[in-house]
Amino acid sequence: MGRPSLLRKLITLGCCAAVLVMSLMLWDATGRAYYTQQFDAERAKREAENTNNLANLFGDGPAGAEASIEAVPNRFSLGLLPSTEPWNITNPDLVSVMTISTPALLIALLQIVPQRSTRRLLSMIRARGAGGGSHKTGAEPA
Repeated sequence: MGRPSLLRKLITLGCCAAVLVMSLMLWDATGRAYYTQQFDAERAKREAENTNNLANLFGDGPAGAEASIEAVPNRFSLGLLPSTEPWNITNPDLVSVMTISTPALLIALLQIVPQRSTRRLLSMIRARGAGGGSHKTGAEPA
């Protein structure tokens, strides 16, 4: 029974590594942002309608040189971390390398840790849950 268990662990670890590598490849392909960004159609419309360049309004630069402000790209970028202002589960900015890879890393960790340890941990969790969550302090309420 040791052989199929080892094969099962190797396949599971291989799949978890593939998920991690693919999420990092997607992060690299979308611009290596620290936080996830979505394409904003309203912003694109405003930028298309706006012909004024704010940087050229002020003549503080050297004579003949045009000032420029580096624009923040308006495109999808998968970030390392989620960037949700209102913490809502339906917000698309919740997707990130961290949220994609964490379940795979937890599964890999459970495969690496010996089964005796995980069984002991699960029995301790079940024992706490069966106790009803109340802790006796020795003093009974009157």
